[in-house]
Amino acid sequence: MDAFTGFVTDSDILVENGIVSKVAQDIKVGRDVEIIDVENAYISTGWVEAHTHITWFGNEGGLIPELTYPADGITYVNDAGTEGPLNYSYVHEMMQSLSIRSSSYLYVAMDGTSPAGGELKSLDYLNEEKFKEVYEAYKDEIIGVKIRIDARVNYDILESLKRAKRLARELSLPLIVHPTRCTEPLEKVLKYLDRGDVYAHTYSALAPCILDDNGIVKDCVREARKRGVWFDLSHGSSNFSFDIARKSIEQDFVVDTISTDLHTANIHSPVRSIADTMSKMLYLGLPIEMIINKVTVAPVNMLGLQDKSLSIKEGDIADITVFRIEDGDFTFSDSYGNIVHSKQRVSNVVTIYGENVYLPRKAIFLK
Repeated sequence: MDAFTGFVTDSDILVENGIVSKVAQDIKVGRDVEIIDVENAYISTGWVEAHTHITWFGNEGGLIPELTYPADGITYVNDAGTEGPLNYSYVHEMMQSLSIRSSSYLYVAMDGTSPAGGELKSLDYLNEEKFKEVYEAYKDEIIGVKIRIDARVNYDILESLKRAKRLARELSLPLIVHPTRCTEPLEKVLKYLDRGDVYAHTYSALAPCILDDNGIVKDCVREARKRGVWFDLSHGSSNFSFDIARKSIEQDFVVDTISTDLHTANIHSPVRSIADTMSKMLYLGLPIEMIINKVTVAPVNMLGLQDKSLSIKEGDIADITVFRIEDGDFTFSDSYGNIVHSKQRVSNVVTIYGENVYLPRKAIFLK
């Protein structure tokens, strides 16, 4: 399946020494070649996880990224700003352990999301100079400035937004905003976002919702999209509503990118995996061709990734996800316990990155 057009062709793929050496119908090989028979499955370029947490509270109870993401069909993973300048080394260390490619946002709060820190309960925890120092040390992997404007952890939302945006502009980085539970009007929040910036948790039912009291997509949301703001799904434990998603899609407001916001608290339910999140969008009526685009082409563009292939062609590193559209009776939940029953789901079958072959996982945690 072509990630750009959704066009499907029937072919075999030969990988030698981690490189795609041939793409053609009915490739003949000798007995020394391992054959992975995925008859009637779809093959796409490897999926991108644009919003997740490869560490969580300094790795305590965190997922093991190497045993989680590649087995989910993901060949490029982006940490969504879990840590701040004082503890970014946790993210860096985890990224070094990955056999797939990775990047990260850097949270403006000094201690990141650590419960031991103050997050943004005081502006003293937003140190621009320390942020710039850490960014310069890891600028090959940090791709954005992250801020949470959740009123539980941010006591001066507009001032911190102003300072975070100024920092992003100074470093020529996008600003990524986690808006959930913000007490400021969405109109005020979106004024800080320009072309290339990212609004996370788009289909959340929590304030500031993208729908007004009549269930209509707010004008400020459409205006933000027109000026180039990205809208990411980032499902999460409390940030995806079937009702908000359905009403938005009916009004032709579809998220730009599909991501999970996966971490230890939601890997069993409600999120579980990127395939399950994609399945929910399939249930809501998005065609599979569009869904694949939103986990490949769109996040590559949103994240500005220069080292992620978007096609499977001879001479490139093997960067492949095999998946099926399964028929049956499947149950999915949103973040608020609303259950739907679907006749189809997306199921990843095997992932290949370079010389490595990954089968689907069961949830694996650090002890």
